[in-house]
Parts: sequence; C-alpha cells; structure tokens
Amino acid sequence: MTTRYNDQIAVVEKKTADFTKMAKQYKIIKQKLVNELNTRKSLVQETLNGKEKVAIQFGEKSKRLKELQNQLYSSQKDRETLTGAVEGVVDCITGIKREAS
Repeated sequence: MTTRYNDQIAVVEKKTADFTKMAKQYKIIKQKLVNELNTRKSLVQETLNGKEKVAIQFGEKSKRLKELQNQLYSSQKDRETLTGAVEGVVDCITGIKREAS
C-alpha cells in the first residue's frame, strides 16, 4: 500500500509541476497578448490623432479657399466697376473730341 501511495503522490506532484509550468506559460502568453493589444491601441490612437489633425488642416484650408474665392469675386466686381468707369470717361472724352472737331 505504501508503494501505491508513493506512486500516487509522485503522479500528483508531476501533475502539479506540469500545471505550474503551464500556468507560467499561460502568464507569459497573456502578457504578450496584452502588450500586443496595447501596441495596437497606441497605433489606433496615433492614427485617430493624425486623422483629426488632417481634418483640422482641411477645414483651415477650406476656410482659406473660401476667403480667397470671396476676394476674387470682390476683385472681379471692382474690375467691372472700374471698367465701366473707364468706358464712361472714354465716352466723355470721345464726345468732347467730336464736339471740338
């Protein structure tokens, strides 16, 4: 009976040692997965931050483009006004020249 008991104790101790070894391996694998997850989270956050910066820059560029379009429209109106004024002056000068002839 002592031999059988000793054999059973040896089996239990072996299984305990195997379990301990597997538990350590599990912890190592789990830590690697946690590290990988954290790395990926960090990359996603960096991507989101970059996307936000691009969106902000795009918004600023769009705003500037709108300002430039407004300036162009205003300049075109000013040019039309000046062209009309110059044409009026030319017509007056031409009229005065005809009367003088």
